Amino acid sequence: PEAAVERAAESVGQAVDLDGILTVARRESVAVELEEMPAINTARPCRVAVAQDPAFCFYYPENLEAIEAAGGEIVPFSLLESRGLPPETDAVYLGGGFPEVHAAGLADNAAVRNDLVRAAGDGVPIFAECGGLMMLARTLRFDGNLYPMAGVLDLEIQQEKRPQGHGYVLGRVDRENPWFERGTILKGHEFHYSRITGGEDLKRTVMEIERGVGVGAGRDGIVKGRVWASYLHLHVFAVPQWPGAMVGFGHHDQSDREPLGQRV
Repeated sequence: PEAAVERAAESVGQAVDLDGILTVARRESVAVELEEMPAINTARPCRVAVAQDPAFCFYYPENLEAIEAAGGEIVPFSLLESRGLPPETDAVYLGGGFPEVHAAGLADNAAVRNDLVRAAGDGVPIFAECGGLMMLARTLRFDGNLYPMAGVLDLEIQQEKRPQGHGYVLGRVDRENPWFERGTILKGHEFHYSRITGGEDLKRTVMEIERGVGVGAGRDGIVKGRVWASYLHLHVFAVPQWPGAMVGFGHHDQSDREPLGQRV
């Protein structure tokens, strides 16, 4: 292990301008202005349910901070152990992680899976990245076993032994959708061993991939209603309008929507 670390350090030293990175890091922090949304009169903040457990643990901290800055309230929950979505959920954010490792536990939690289906059907915005995409699929095949996932999207996922996408991603939105205007550039990264092998909702992509892999055939960003699912992990610094869209959708018809959440 030590030899491997030394080889990695040597490779980084040869390929990366560490002094340059440190110089940039010492400069003043870069302030990013989030796009403002029109004021919305609501009785309470937009409650954004964020999956945070051993299966879903990757989020850019800046993304969560940006949601709060846009007027959202982060409400953590577990796709493995919670009995459903948090009470009065207005929006859902499913980040990356290792759903394949915890596939059996995710499949066993029918309460959360059913709540996700119900939320999507009620028009609750759901933003899912990589592992989140896998959770919304119909099935996940891993290590010879087939597991039922939430079924929000008609997708079949296969976990492979080698990376299917790894690196920076640049995408351009080229179809109408409720999340991003056509022509919007989305930047971020992808790192996934899974791939989509079938399902009708694979046809619902709204973004052309100019750099990266995405869901395949040069596409990413599957949209169904107010559900967004992609292999792209976007970063708010590159897409400052994103948190406003999340919170704005969550506030929409907040008072009229039947409350979502855990039931006794």
